[in-house]
Amino acid sequence: MAYEVSLHLTDELYQRIARVATKRNQAIEVAIIEQLDQSLTQRFPGEFQLADDEAEQEVAAFHALHPRLRKEFPGHYVAIKDGKLIDHDPDRLLLFARIDEKYPDEFVLMRPVEERVDREFHFRSPRLEPRGQ
Repeated sequence: MAYEVSLHLTDELYQRIARVATKRNQAIEVAIIEQLDQSLTQRFPGEFQLADDEAEQEVAAFHALHPRLRKEFPGHYVAIKDGKLIDHDPDRLLLFARIDEKYPDEFVLMRPVEERVDREFHFRSPRLEPRGQ
């Protein structure tokens, strides 16, 4: 699951993260996410390990269930918890609302059931080049 967040950065902070992004040939959003993740991991070691392990287990369950899900619920979104299918719906938002109500503070994997078990993403990365002289 991904969330969209709007941030107000000071000019100084924006310039710092822009320099990092430029050095790494990344979009500023990617650089911010990487820096935030790195900072949280360093400041709170071990804090997120349980959540990561739990997520990996649910992803593995989704992979194992995928052949059956593809036959029974093509085009639906499914919710996986404790290795089991707990809900499904063709409408992602309706499924999310039910899961959020039943399991407000627990990790539940929600994925679309597609032909392939994993989505394939292709990203184009902008390349910064110096201006002609």
